[in-house]
Parts: sequence; C-alpha cells; structure tokens
Amino acid sequence: MDRNVREALRQLLHVSGIVFLYPILRYEYIDALQILAFFVALTYFTDWYFTNRKVRLPHLKKVFKEAGLNKDQRKTLMDIFGKFTELEERFMNLFIRSLQRKAERPFEPMFKYFLGVFLTLALFGREIAALALIALAVGDSIATIIGKDFGKHKIFYSVNKTWEGFFAFLIAAFLAEYYFLSIFGFFEPLYYALFIAIGGALLESIPYANDNATIPVGIGLFLKLVGFI
Repeated sequence: MDRNVREALRQLLHVSGIVFLYPILRYEYIDALQILAFFVALTYFTDWYFTNRKVRLPHLKKVFKEAGLNKDQRKTLMDIFGKFTELEERFMNLFIRSLQRKAERPFEPMFKYFLGVFLTLALFGREIAALALIALAVGDSIATIIGKDFGKHKIFYSVNKTWEGFFAFLIAAFLAEYYFLSIFGFFEPLYYALFIAIGGALLESIPYANDNATIPVGIGLFLKLVGFI
C-alpha cells in the first residue's frame, strides 16, 4: 500500500474517535467512564495478544503436555491452533500491518488514544474531556497529514515535527473548538478555542512524546489551570 494512502487511512481512523463525544456528553458520567475504560482494556489486551502471538504455540504445547494429553491429542490440538494462527497472520498482513508504522506495536496507538481520553474524563470532567478529544481527533490528524506531505521547515526543538504541521494543528483545532464552544453556548468561545489550539499544537510538537496521551491530558490540565468550567 502506498505510504500516503496508508497514512491517510491511519488518520481517518484517528479522527473517527470523535464519535466518543456522544457518550462523553450524553451518557451519565459513570457510564461514559465505563465505556472508555472498556476500550482501554480491550485495546490493551488486543495489543498484548497480537504482540505475543509468536510465543503462544510453544506455550500451548507445554500446557497440553502438562495436562496429560497423549501425543495424538496434542498433535490434533496443535494443528487446530496452528491453522488459527495462520488466519491471524493473514488478518495482520491484510489489515493491521498495512496501517502500522515501523517499530510500532499493532494496537499501542489505539490503547494510548483511549487511555488519554479516559484519564482526561476521569480527572477533569466531561466538558474538558470533550474539548480535549476534539483537539486530539481533528487537530492531530490534520497536523500529521500536512506535516508529512507538505512539511519542509523543521521545528528547531523537535526534529520530527514541522512548522507546517504545527500551524495545521493550530488552525484545524481552533476552527473545530470554536464551532463546538459556540453551538453549546460556552463563555468566550474565541478565547478558549485559541487557547486550546495553541496549547494542543505545542503539546503535539513535543519531541518523542506520544501525543495520543499527552494532548488530551495536557489540554485538560491547561484548561483546569485557567479556570475553565
């Protein structure tokens, strides 16, 4: 798959996380927390499961032997699990590896995405969590696409980030946050939208940080410090 197509699909998946605005804003607070906690646990387990898939067969062989199964029974079960592993590998090659970046565990970005939003909701409440999620889903996705395709001017303190991506985040996040704040009638939407956009762009540009976690939690902390809500 072409690198640009692969990255576009990754960012489409990234921005689709905005659907979690609905439970954050519409469900009971504890229910929204439980939904996000479920996805944190699900993505963590899935990441662990696929990351460790190569060591499962030798471990299962040992388990079957210790369970007292005879040689033919062990062979039958190992053949079944071997075929299942082959199907998993096809799935990995077809769907996961086509979107996976080098040196990246298959579901780690999704795990940190949900963890960041969950922590923001738990620590700062639903309104701040919603604003942080918008910045993460919209701003970070646009910044990545623009930065990778059009970025030519490196940020001096972050060699993997560009000024084009920085300002793409700032503009996209500002427009999305201003729209959200305006339709929900928040006080001073222009001020807070600009504040969130600048803070999010700075957090996204931090070198070697995982912005799926740092952006939502960092924005939540910024908004709490300035007395939002």
